[in-house]
Amino acid sequence: MHSKVILTDVDGVLLDWFYAFKRYVDALGINHQREDPADWGLEEWIVDKTLSIPALIAEFNSAPIFAKLQPIKYACASVSLLAGRGHTLHAITCSGSEKDRAKARSKNLDSLFPTALSSITCLSLGASKEPYFLDMFAKYGQ
Repeated sequence: MHSKVILTDVDGVLLDWFYAFKRYVDALGINHQREDPADWGLEEWIVDKTLSIPALIAEFNSAPIFAKLQPIKYACASVSLLAGRGHTLHAITCSGSEKDRAKARSKNLDSLFPTALSSITCLSLGASKEPYFLDMFAKYGQ
């Protein structure tokens, strides 16, 4: 019998990426809508339509603040509880697969969720998570 396996995203689930990104954008003086975006469609949220949103995200994800994102409220307690009850947790993120970015993401997660995450997979920005999910299902599925 396999242990209970949980696959989780990172941004917006474990870490508050958007809060830090908003602070970063504000520090750069980039105008954005007053209300937070309803989803990850930042193209609508950023007022300046001449900016490349993927480039801005890549720049942010390479900045020092990216390695120090705060957890989503209750994420640390929830992950600890699940791991303590025998669940195996695997994190997947499309924050960028470059060595420095993956190292920063892993260090951030390890500092907040020590020993709770069995693996952290860092994919390229905008990559599909579907192949990873299919591989994990094949490995742990029924």
